[in-house]
Amino acid sequence: MLSLRQYDGKQLVASLRQGDFAHAGEEDAISRLMEPFPKKPHQHILDAGCGLGGTAHFIQSEGWGKVTGLDVEKAAITFAQQKYPDIDFYADTVNNAASVFETKRFDIICLFNSFYGFRNQAQALRALQAVAKEEGQLAIFDYSDLSGDTANPLIRTTNTSSHPFVPIDLNTIEAMLTSTGWTLSSIVDLSNEYAAWYQDLMSKLVENKAEVQQTFGTAHFDSAHQTYARIIDAINKGLLGGVIIYAAKSAR
Repeated sequence: MLSLRQYDGKQLVASLRQGDFAHAGEEDAISRLMEPFPKKPHQHILDAGCGLGGTAHFIQSEGWGKVTGLDVEKAAITFAQQKYPDIDFYADTVNNAASVFETKRFDIICLFNSFYGFRNQAQALRALQAVAKEEGQLAIFDYSDLSGDTANPLIRTTNTSSHPFVPIDLNTIEAMLTSTGWTLSSIVDLSNEYAAWYQDLMSKLVENKAEVQQTFGTAHFDSAHQTYARIIDAINKGLLGGVIIYAAKSAR
């Protein structure tokens, strides 16, 4: 999430959400994304950008299948490995998925508020396509750019920031999916839900200010407060929303 991409930031968010989740909506969001998929204990699911592992654990414990987690932040992966030993976690970039998973292929690949932070989103989609099974499914839960011709103050491109923030452009996502070996299945708008989820998160942050400052420091509290305030402002102005993108691996 913008400036809260460090391990301590993920821990702060997880403490507010009362679970190891670094994405909006927590368990509700996971259930919404996974709802179209049948629960099959033996199917393989990749949580790309898994963070602290709470999402992977929830998906697996609810019976959707055997989950594998992948995240670039080694500290987060170490935490996930220790807390959820029944799940395989790997510390690497999504772009290296083919080398990380030399023979393993996935029925479902899901991303929860991680796609916006990829430096090259098309490259990431292509890398994930390579480790999807022939009838593999893709589900992206993320921010959507609703700004149109209005300058969106939240958007940071790969050229201007070491931590890009690039929400999904609904006008171009289908072409990007097609060019990287995916076929768009459907788009589910969650903008109203994002507004409620972030208002709730901000309330929890303010209510627990003293505890957050004591545990993570004033600088992290201030960074979190600034981040959520900017997100809420952009949502309220109609510049930012939320979305689930469903796609299927294209036939050869």
